[in-house]
Amino acid sequence: FQAMCFCGSPRLLYNACEKVVHDKISEVQNIIEEISGREAVIFGCGKLGQFLHILLGNQKQVKIAAYCDNCDKPEKQIQGIKVFKPETAISKYPKAKYIIANRLCAEEMKKQLCNHGVNEKDILLYTSARDMMLIETFLG
Repeated sequence: FQAMCFCGSPRLLYNACEKVVHDKISEVQNIIEEISGREAVIFGCGKLGQFLHILLGNQKQVKIAAYCDNCDKPEKQIQGIKVFKPETAISKYPKAKYIIANRLCAEEMKKQLCNHGVNEKDILLYTSARDMMLIETFLG
């Protein structure tokens, strides 16, 4: 939740905060529904991708197959999951759902996946940020 100047009633502030929280929870719930019963690859192994993996890790119907990333020297594993270049991940997991976990480069990453043959309907975005409230909701 970004800092803002608030001039109004406590009820308006509560409503604004409630909407932000609801939107963040809905984003994760939608991802869980979309990838339920399918392999998923998290595109982006930075802090946002790792946070998303933690959120999804407790969901029985979710299987994170791999990470993929464009970094020059990807780590071999993060949280016990292999990291591949996007092209390699796409060839290993052609039927997977791809979750882009990056706010700044999401559109370029989406184009990259599409250019390598991933159907746009199999690409999801996670941009909500690392929020401890989500940990409480999904792991608490």
